[in-house]
Amino acid sequence: MLDLEYCIEGDFIEDLMGNIFEIKGFHQPQNEIVCFIRYHPTNAISSLDRQKINLQTNKMQNYQKIYELSDKLKYVRQNYPEYEYISEKYYFPLQAVPNCRIIKHYKPEKFLCSSHLSTQESSSSVQRDTYYFCKCLSELSQVPLDHFGVTGSTLVGLETPDSDIDILIYGFEHSTKIRECLRQIFENNPSTTEIRPYNIDELRDHYTFRVPTQTISFYTFLKYESRKLHQGKFRNREFFIRFLPFSDRFIYAQRNLFSTRCIQTLGRISLQGQVAGDQNWWTTPSELEITNVKILSKTDLKEDYLQMLKENNLELSDISSTFTLRGRFTENVRLLEYFQARGSLEVVHIRNQQAYLQLSLGSHPEDYLILQ
Repeated sequence: MLDLEYCIEGDFIEDLMGNIFEIKGFHQPQNEIVCFIRYHPTNAISSLDRQKINLQTNKMQNYQKIYELSDKLKYVRQNYPEYEYISEKYYFPLQAVPNCRIIKHYKPEKFLCSSHLSTQESSSSVQRDTYYFCKCLSELSQVPLDHFGVTGSTLVGLETPDSDIDILIYGFEHSTKIRECLRQIFENNPSTTEIRPYNIDELRDHYTFRVPTQTISFYTFLKYESRKLHQGKFRNREFFIRFLPFSDRFIYAQRNLFSTRCIQTLGRISLQGQVAGDQNWWTTPSELEITNVKILSKTDLKEDYLQMLKENNLELSDISSTFTLRGRFTENVRLLEYFQARGSLEVVHIRNQQAYLQLSLGSHPEDYLILQ
């Protein structure tokens, strides 16, 4: 059996059948890895197929990417129902692969150690752009490359010529330096470097993709999206950065709450409020402390939400934070700013601690977090 290190956000794993799963979040059960399927082997031949060596057969294998969460859940339910993870502690659907069925652990921080990445003959254009993007940021910020990680399709060898640059920065201090470097580039003179922010047309494309239901206007979207530092273009290739607060995955292992935490949903809610604390407003996960909360709509709360609140000695006015793992809700609002939001209202229980209420964002297509 593979000797696994602790798995965290940005990692990927591959099972005995060649399926490739992405790790979501930072909390893990014993003897299994919580994850969601991202790529599966296929015999189909089309322009959408990706190829890599099958680790079991040592032959080239076509792969298909699964985009939507609903499709990921459906694929596993139909093909690998044993990977469906059902727990009384968590109301949302999960997938988990037993450790004994994992044959490879893809670790983002190891990718840049490869010596071939900068050469034309032995690397793809995406790999080269990713390498030089990290090298450029490292030189400008003085953050060593061993605090960078490469994730997404490039990490598992299934990138296409149009793939994005998808990287992680490990550690709060290192992340702060990278962000300051990007801020100076974006604000001062982006034309002097290969790194630049999105232009207005590219932001309009993002609006179409990220707000397909048009629940908010493009102008509202533009107010917060245009100031984000974790996304942009390098050599006209899109990049996306996740900033992780801790530099060592073993710190996450020590803070693992999977077996001592319970999350219940009270349903969906709309509210407005003010940001009272934003230390982690740009990290993954992104969390905000909020105050001056006013409920805008509670019609989609569960019928028994009042009973659930009473059982936990809570009231709706006790909503104290927002939580998300999704980049589209990261960097949206800052300290003292007023906002409106819609998401899932959750009661979080941690052993030997008082339960608290949080607004979770990212599990529903109509979720939003916008400046007022």
